[in-house]
This record gives sequence, C-alpha cells and structure tokens, in this order.
Amino acid sequence: MEAFLAHLTEFLWSWPLPLALAGTNFMLTLRLRGIQRYSLYAVRLSLRAAETQKGISAFGALATSVGAAMGAGNILGMGVAVAAGGPGAVFWFGVAGVLGMAAQYAESSLSLTSRNTDAEHQHWGGPMLVLQKAGYPGIGKLYAGFAVLASLGTGCVLQAHAVVQALSPWHIPAYTVIGALVALSGAVILWGGSGIARASERLVPAMILLYLAGCGGLLLLCRHRIASAILVIGRQAFALRPMLGAGIGAAIRNGFARGLLAGEAGLGTCGIAAAGTDANPDNQPLIAMSAGIWTTLLGILTGLAITAAGLAFPGQLTEIPAGEYTLRAFSLLPGGTGLLAVCLCIFSFTSILGWCYYGQVSARTLGGGEKSVYIYKVLFLLVLGGALWADGEMLWICADLLNGLLALPNLFSLWRLRRQIPGVWLTNRKE
Repeated sequence: MEAFLAHLTEFLWSWPLPLALAGTNFMLTLRLRGIQRYSLYAVRLSLRAAETQKGISAFGALATSVGAAMGAGNILGMGVAVAAGGPGAVFWFGVAGVLGMAAQYAESSLSLTSRNTDAEHQHWGGPMLVLQKAGYPGIGKLYAGFAVLASLGTGCVLQAHAVVQALSPWHIPAYTVIGALVALSGAVILWGGSGIARASERLVPAMILLYLAGCGGLLLLCRHRIASAILVIGRQAFALRPMLGAGIGAAIRNGFARGLLAGEAGLGTCGIAAAGTDANPDNQPLIAMSAGIWTTLLGILTGLAITAAGLAFPGQLTEIPAGEYTLRAFSLLPGGTGLLAVCLCIFSFTSILGWCYYGQVSARTLGGGEKSVYIYKVLFLLVLGGALWADGEMLWICADLLNGLLALPNLFSLWRLRRQIPGVWLTNRKE
C-alpha cells in the first residue's frame, strides 16, 4: 500500500499538478491584470488590519493563513528543493510564489461572496460553499472531505511529528511533546475559530521576526558568499545544459512545486480563512493575497541563506539527506540549532491551529451543524495524540497526496467561475 501511494504521489507531483497549478495561477494573473502589482499596498493593508472585531479580524484571517502555510514542511522543504534541484530552484520558487498570489486573491474573492453566517453571527465559508452555491454540491462536499483528511494528516500528525523531531537533540520524550501539544492545542481549539485566529495573531508575527533573525544571522556568517550565491541561483535557474539533459528542468520542477505549496495557493485554504473575517470585505482579498508575499519572502531568504552556507562551508553540507539540509545549514550558526528548533515548534503549532480551523469549517459543510464541528474537534485532538506512533516517511507521502487531491476540486472552481473572480476591490477601485 505504501509503495502504491508513493508512486501515485510521485506521479501527481511530477508534472500534472504543478502544470495545472502553474497554468491556473498564470491564467488568473492575466485575468486580474497583474494583481501582484499591488503587493506593497497589500502589505500596508495587512499591517493596518489588526483592528478588534467581535469575530475574526482581517489580520487574524491573514495570520491564520500564514501560520497554516508556514509549517515545518516549508522550512525543511526549501532545503529539499535546493538539494534536489540545485540553487536555481530558489529562483523558480519565487516565480511560483508570485504567480500564486493571484490564486490567493481569487479564492478569497469567491469565498467572501459565497459565505454563510452561523447562529452566533460569525461568518464561515470557502471553496466548498463556492462550489455548492455555483451548482456543484457534490464537488463541494468532495473538497470538504479532502480538507478534513488533509487537516488530520498534513496539518495535524505531520506537524506534531516535526515538533518531536525538532526537539529530539535535547532528548525530550516524544510522549511529553505530544502531550503538551494536545493540551495547548485543545485550549485554543475549544475556544472556537476566533480563538485560533487570535492565537495566530500573536504567534505568527513573533515567529516571522524570530525566523528572519535566524536567516539574517546565517547570511551574516556567510556574508562574503552572498553575492556568489545570488549569481549561482541566477545562473543555474537558466542553465541550458540541465534543462536539456536527462533531468530536464530539475530546478524548475523542484522550485515550482515547493513555491506552489509554500503559500498553499491553489489549495483553497486561503479562501476559508478570508471567509471567516468580520472586517470590511472590500480589501480582504488583497489582504489575503499578502499571505503569499510573506511565505515567498521567507522561502527565498531561506534558499539564499542555505545556498550561501553551502558555498561558504562546502565540506559540511555535502552527502547529507535532503530533508536535513536546512537543519545542517543552521547548525553552522552559533545557537542556530536551538533557534531553528524553536522556529519549527512555533511554525508547526500555528500550522496545527490553522489547519484545525480549515477542518472544522469543512466538517460543518459535511455535517451541517455545530455538532459535527464538536465531533471534528474531538477527533482532531485524538489524532494529534496518535502522532506518537506515526511513521515519518509515510506521513510525508500522505501529506503530499492529500494536498494534491485537495487542489483538484478547487482548481475546477477557479476555472469554472473565473468570470466572477475580479470581485469588489478591483471593481470599485479607480486607478
């Protein structure tokens, strides 16, 4: 069974899904007339969006989205992309991240126009409701089912396993780590969607600053190789020989695949976070798009830092597993192992919270009421506790497969409803 799932996942992510995601993002970029040109304005809006709301603020929705996207997979995944595709993968990671911002805007715009309100007057929605109200209830429930499974796999067990691995150098028992995660997550999750958003509001800015400090320290340590790293990234991104050889486009494949997943653009989860906000919906799609800006920036800085480290200390970053490349690079920085472990723990915890919110919204769609949400929360915490016995290699396979399956109905939605995508902000704004 494991071999079958591994082959299926490898096939999906070899070219079908990256091609479908890249094509959709490119189509949306053209249709929205290059919405990415408002990136700086989007960042300013996101920084001003921390106003207090009864439910979820615009900044809370953004923090939930960034927190869910920036799990351990993205930190360690950048090292995998560089190890497998060469430094040129960093460039294509950035290209994919920029294109993906259009999908994040589109998903949020559609979700905001199709959301529902619960008995406590809190909004909720996402691609599942978009599809349902567009006349495709079966596909909407399919998306919700995949979202529940992905939240339990990608956003729950995988992240818990990453925290255990990050703390293993200090010989902290796995059952202690998992127990603490269950207790902390339960305290926040049982508070409801607004509790998850408010926890993310406080943790996500702190984790971004801490991780930026780590990348900055590694770049400072390798400052004499930064210029060379930039040249190597640019040269290998467009190297003709690798593109024409047996490993056609290794840098493009690995960089694009990682960049498409970094901000979860095309998965529809950004729309779920945006639909829950109580803020003025006019600017919310643009604020939601800024999630891609932050995840792309952090990914590029990670790629640049580990590329510079590879040039500065070549003997210490050769012949090591791809999954350990980022960890080994940060270990070169005094205190870097501990700093990265703290970052991984915070990233993984916020990812657990964000994915739990996505899952409970999807469970509401499948079950139709608050009872289904409560059952899902209990199940989520039970599965989180079961991470103690998880197989790490199988987890990564299942996570990639579930993300791929989650993208399929959302991509159908974006293509089928592309004429409805521009939304309030582009329609009303006078340029």
